Amino acid sequence: MYKTIFSLGFVAILLIAGTFYFKFHSPFQKEINTQDSFSNILLYPESGNVTFKYSGSNIFQVATSSPTIIPNQTIVHTNIGKATVLLPDNSMITLDNNTEITINYSPTKTSVYQTLGTTYHRVQALVTGDTYQVQTPGTLAAVRGTKFAVKYDDKTKKTKVAVTEHKVEVSTIPPGSQVTGNVTPLVETITLEEGKTVTVASVTKLPEKGESAMQVVETTKDDDMRVWVDVNKKDDIKLEEIKVKVKDVEDLRVEMKKEFFKDEKVETKIEKVETKKEDSKNDVTQNREDTKITEDKKTETINTDSTKKESTDTKTTTNTPTVKADTTSVVNVPVTTIKKMAEDEFYSAFNDLFIKYFYLDDNDTPCMSGVTADYRIKAVTTFANSNGYPFTSATLASFAQAIDSYCSNKDSSVKVKLQGRFDDEFPYKENI
Repeated sequence: MYKTIFSLGFVAILLIAGTFYFKFHSPFQKEINTQDSFSNILLYPESGNVTFKYSGSNIFQVATSSPTIIPNQTIVHTNIGKATVLLPDNSMITLDNNTEITINYSPTKTSVYQTLGTTYHRVQALVTGDTYQVQTPGTLAAVRGTKFAVKYDDKTKKTKVAVTEHKVEVSTIPPGSQVTGNVTPLVETITLEEGKTVTVASVTKLPEKGESAMQVVETTKDDDMRVWVDVNKKDDIKLEEIKVKVKDVEDLRVEMKKEFFKDEKVETKIEKVETKKEDSKNDVTQNREDTKITEDKKTETINTDSTKKESTDTKTTTNTPTVKADTTSVVNVPVTTIKKMAEDEFYSAFNDLFIKYFYLDDNDTPCMSGVTADYRIKAVTTFANSNGYPFTSATLASFAQAIDSYCSNKDSSVKVKLQGRFDDEFPYKENI
């Protein structure tokens, strides 16, 4: 009798604890609720059933909000439904019915792994050194700023790529391989022109002389791709009209959200919290003492109206010690919402990003991006903040402004000085 009561009570405790954990401590849910910035990957369900599964999870969740903020390396799946993903650089990926992709985004390299279905990619113009590639189980399509469609049939194991603007390099790769830099051998490569579609068969060996796994035709003669391309070209026209009117990358993003998804919410800029050393020491000590109390308060206030929730969450969002912000600063993302990137991976990616926006190479690459000084700063600081490596610099703003000034007049003597200043401005000198 007592054993039965004990067992039932134990099960009840587990159920309550599990419910509480998944409701209030799901790392993805925290990410959805708190991160709202220009560094977000946004998923817009357009019709039917659209689901996603983030890295490390075994469960697909239904995308019920438009947009749904998804973390990097998320799998997106459409069943009887369509969706579009808006990347931080304003590139867009449209998914047809019965399609599945995995997104791996960074400011200098975007990789999309497509295991099923049909997609359409509108890739923003990339600067020198940046890459955007789509991989299926047997094919790699690499671009530098263009529009193209990809279809993978998991039954026939064939991939189709149709180019609607500029060119795309299409390569066959060994089935089941993962592309990491230049490690994966490319069996056969062609440059596919605008208006063409290539059908790529799965290969396991180098083709004999005169043989090819690729068949190229006019897109108008391939019914599968022609219909999908024609549907998306209507939105291509709309996008080009927006680009003519709007030049600033942030304003462009706002207009794209409004025109394509009826989303008029303005995303929040995530900026660093300026702290005072004395205040931060006192706050850390106090927060350690208040951790248990604030967690209890969080449970009590979680179901109150949204206005009250916002005011209480600033006190109870996390049990990790927080620091008190200067009153003139913008509050940063809570520490617990950030999944810290591995050090080697972060420093490598940040180095590439800092070079992209601040190093004047022979081609003056930072000038080619056409962004403002504020955007240069936002690009590197947001990337650092979002990945758990915030930094403070009192001189980065003047450096960014000096880069913009040089791009306007191209004074060679100024360029030499700015090249020399680059190393001094790099925020992680001791880590590289």
